[in-house]
Amino acid sequence: MKQNADHAWHVLTVELPEEHAEALQEWIRDRYGLEPVLLERAGARGQWIETYFPDASAAREAAVETAEAFPVRATAVRLLEARDWQNFWRHHFIRREIGRSLLIVPDWEQNGDTGGRAVIRLEPGLSFGTGDNFTTRFCLEMIDELFAKRVPESFLDVGAGSGILSIAAAKLGCPRIMALENDALSVASARENLERNGVTSLVTIEAHDILSGWDGGRYEFICANIISGVLTRAAPVLAQTASRLLVLSGILEWECDGVAEIYQRLGGREVIRDGDGQWCGLVFEFN
Repeated sequence: MKQNADHAWHVLTVELPEEHAEALQEWIRDRYGLEPVLLERAGARGQWIETYFPDASAAREAAVETAEAFPVRATAVRLLEARDWQNFWRHHFIRREIGRSLLIVPDWEQNGDTGGRAVIRLEPGLSFGTGDNFTTRFCLEMIDELFAKRVPESFLDVGAGSGILSIAAAKLGCPRIMALENDALSVASARENLERNGVTSLVTIEAHDILSGWDGGRYEFICANIISGVLTRAAPVLAQTASRLLVLSGILEWECDGVAEIYQRLGGREVIRDGDGQWCGLVFEFN
């Protein structure tokens, strides 16, 4: 986001056993609306995860809460100057291809050879969604795959984060898109990314919690990239709102059968299931 260059950030670093790393990252995304970064350290016996907070007190409070929720080995909070923030993201965030049609490009890079792909330009910020983790990537891959068969007339993005899914839908031709996000910081980040990609006229973004219901009508294609606890509680609303396709992500593998059963009881027909050994994504058809 633009404000990243304006001031320093406070970095929470957490060390914990490798098998808990992805669960911690998703927990951070849901609890704080921030994008954690997994540090690669060759030969390490554990994992290090960093999260960037706008003030020291928030970072210290998160350190305590993280230690209470996970078997962490160590935590530390340090100051990161704005210049160091920019250098960090330029080192860690690189362009990546998604499916057959999408290309995510850091905003500081030139497009270069796109191979005919639709380009999504992002400036990494505090809000998450760069297509690197399974939960976001699964949604992007489903948009890429299912839009190729039939471009929907309407698209609803629940838990929009950086706005990346809405941008992908707009780039691939959907004419009417609504993005919902209950975190104010993420809404601001998404708006900047929509402008960055020239799709503000196609996407409406609102600060809204899907658990409070939805009276904005039905949508042909819905992506809900939120944790399974919210997906379970929001199931009646999402099932009623979906007129054709509903993509669910943010589900732990062991929770997948339970989530699928709930949506099947509400009239959904499971047509796609995929996972990476820890996380799972589902696609349902509704009539």
